[in-house]
Amino acid sequence: MPDHLADGLLVVLLVVLALLVLLVLLVRAFGRDASVAPGHALLRRGGQG
Repeated sequence: MPDHLADGLLVVLLVVLALLVLLVLLVRAFGRDASVAPGHALLRRGGQG
């Protein structure tokens, strides 16, 4: 695998990891307030049904 491809994959993985961490921190920070968000409501609805 060429080095530039490996570097690109590494950057993509780091960005995805950073976004996941940011999402977890936001959910923890807002707590119950996050349930107002449409995405969270969809997750809850999917979990119930």
